[in-house]
Amino acid sequence: MRRSSRGACALAALAFACAATAQTIYRCDDGRGGVLYADTPCAGGAAVEVVAGKADPAAIDRLRREQRAFDERQAAREARAQAEVQALREERARRERQREADAQAAERAAAAVAYPGYAWGGYWPWPPVAPRPPRPDPPAPPASSYVPATPAQGALPRPPVASGPRPR
Repeated sequence: MRRSSRGACALAALAFACAATAQTIYRCDDGRGGVLYADTPCAGGAAVEVVAGKADPAAIDRLRREQRAFDERQAAREARAQAEVQALREERARRERQREADAQAAERAAAAVAYPGYAWGGYWPWPPVAPRPPRPDPPAPPASSYVPATPAQGALPRPPVASGPRPR
């Protein structure tokens, strides 16, 4: 069974290879100043003989080196692009953190201006009231020009005038 399938595969490969070498190629003008190669005859076209040859081993090595160099350059381009994207993401995150810090600082500054000196947590329905500063003592009354009468003059003695602050 294996021998017959191998033989059939080999026969089919040989038939396709022969058909590919026996095919005629036609060179035609495409009407726009270019050249068109086709497997069907065209108006004003000429048959071209294509001869299969051997590949140059140096050309194959050269192509492989060029492909490796291209792959390395492409990998370097992709690495640079990824580094740029990462740098942009980090810069965006830094700006967002700075924006949040600025907003928090502005909130704290606004709270400090609205209620200076208090750290009100907002648990009451009204903010705390600042205590009033103590009132200064009223000024002492001016010295009186009153002179009490002496008993020798026939008047009753009067009590002395109290000095100092008055009671409230």
